[in-house]
Amino acid sequence: RRLDAVNAEHRTPDAPGHDVVVRLIDDLVGNASAVLFSLFAVALLVLLIACSTAGSLVRNRFEQRASELAVRRALGAGSARIVKDALCELALLGAAAALGGVLVAQLIVLALQPLAAASLPRADGIAVDAAAFIFAAGATAVTVLLTGAVSLSTLLKDPGTRLRGGVPQLVEGGRRPALLPVAAVGMAVVALAAALALSASLIRLRDVDPGIRTSNVVALNLGSIRRPAVEANQSLDRVLVAMRAIPGVADAAASGGGLPTAAGMAKGHARNTPGGEAVFAGFRGVSESYHRLLGVAIRRGRDIAETDALGGVDVAVINETLARALFAEQDPIGRTVYVTGAELPYQIVGIAADRQNAGLRTPPEPEVVVSLRQMGFGAGTLLVRWAETPPDGWAKLLEATVGAVDPRQPVAGGIALDDHLDAQTRPLRLFAFATNCFAALALVLCALGVNAVIAALQQRRERELGLRMALGASPRQAGALVFSTAARIVGFGLVLAALLAVPTFRWLR
Repeated sequence: RRLDAVNAEHRTPDAPGHDVVVRLIDDLVGNASAVLFSLFAVALLVLLIACSTAGSLVRNRFEQRASELAVRRALGAGSARIVKDALCELALLGAAAALGGVLVAQLIVLALQPLAAASLPRADGIAVDAAAFIFAAGATAVTVLLTGAVSLSTLLKDPGTRLRGGVPQLVEGGRRPALLPVAAVGMAVVALAAALALSASLIRLRDVDPGIRTSNVVALNLGSIRRPAVEANQSLDRVLVAMRAIPGVADAAASGGGLPTAAGMAKGHARNTPGGEAVFAGFRGVSESYHRLLGVAIRRGRDIAETDALGGVDVAVINETLARALFAEQDPIGRTVYVTGAELPYQIVGIAADRQNAGLRTPPEPEVVVSLRQMGFGAGTLLVRWAETPPDGWAKLLEATVGAVDPRQPVAGGIALDDHLDAQTRPLRLFAFATNCFAALALVLCALGVNAVIAALQQRRERELGLRMALGASPRQAGALVFSTAARIVGFGLVLAALLAVPTFRWLR
């Protein structure tokens, strides 16, 4: 609450979605906690379906043994003895099921760890531990007690009717036992719909055009070093020349911000007049070949040039989003954009095409691109585009080249832009894959529950069906009665699913 208060106090009206203060753990792990809690919610949904299916199967099991229980009651067995024996039987079945479930869970964790390692921090720490055993034991105990209590409370009534071959009215009605499979059908359909929606969302996310050319482009992170701007620019010139001289390299460029598929490291306010209305925008210094290497088109004007150096007029290239926000229908070329709180003036010389500079999931953010030479290159990202697939060990090759040209320049590793874009979809891929697995499991459990209820109802109606057929009903008509019961269960389940779908999809969005 204190962080929210600080952000509310210092957040500017033109940047309502950007926090001033964030927790370090949130910055490190991103939205991993949201993904894990969402998967936990889906797992609980499957657990509810499993419990309802277990209740249906246990009830069906006791239905088949109703005559046996009635005979035991008639021979003097007390209700406590029958309940004790039944609970012991259920406890053994539950213990075997819990043990089997934990073993299967361990196998699933081992199978999913490689996928989770690319999506979640500390994935090697995911394991079936004591907490998982306690949870499994608790869920088993609750399920055994509830299903046993519900089933036995009905079957211990009126044993005389059972001995005479009759059926108690409560069981004959056949409505209350159908509530569990109706709920299971509803939740299973919602889980399936959620899985399909996530898969469709993943496909759409993969189809998003990043607005840049990422194939065969790699990025090398260069550490910060303090030195005069002239010396920094000379080092930049030597590094770019050395990179372009490597066999197989098609082009090289430098950026003072982060990767081009994420927002620039610097953020501030951009205005078209001093003290005018501000737009929250990214700020990035680049070399003259930055847009050309990434395949970003210059819509109007010109690109950053090598002649835009220290001592000249400070120039900037803005993207289309910022041009619309600051100048609407007016021509920005030749006008001035004022950046950050100091309102540094930059003459606009070009308008670049929009690209996904804030990730694949969000629209392009306003951005100002200035000449890196006029800033004095100190640290940032070195971009290299290979004519063909980068060779094995390209990172060491580029590091060695930088070290040979400028031994003082620290290097902090690199990444291919294709891998960086792929990393943005990995958490969703994990979520979609796990949800699809849970949905398939939910459908199987739901089918078992519906089958158990239909089998139990059909067994109760054997005399009725035999009487109908003796009076002239065809086997098809008798089968239609059983099918109609299943259709009602599925129909009511679909209605429940429609009611649950609205909040579910709002949550998923």
